[in-house]
Amino acid sequence: IDPMKLDLIGRCGGGYYVHAEVNKLFEIIQPQSQVGIGVDALNDSIRNSKVLTGNNLGKLALNMTFPTEEEINEFKTTESYKYLMSFDGEERQMQFHRAAQDLLNNNNIRLAITVLYAL
Repeated sequence: IDPMKLDLIGRCGGGYYVHAEVNKLFEIIQPQSQVGIGVDALNDSIRNSKVLTGNNLGKLALNMTFPTEEEINEFKTTESYKYLMSFDGEERQMQFHRAAQDLLNNNNIRLAITVLYAL
């Protein structure tokens, strides 16, 4: 649909409406035009994390694919992975989730999901 060819009217609430003029329309580029894997595709331990927020999960869901075996194996050769593996039990999972959260806060979404799936 070409909004420039429409005679647009918007409802403002109550009895108020607005008539949009063609020369006043503008476009905001969407950050991503394709749909990612989605939150539901993430495994249960990630979706039910005590560390990761809804916003974090939303960012993870933007990934177009899950990390490859090669990406995971490459991460497993790092000092970060060795450090995270030094924890035991539930604390290990918490540390992996905190590391992923830090990466998400720095918009390193691909590495964040790789960290989570390397556990």
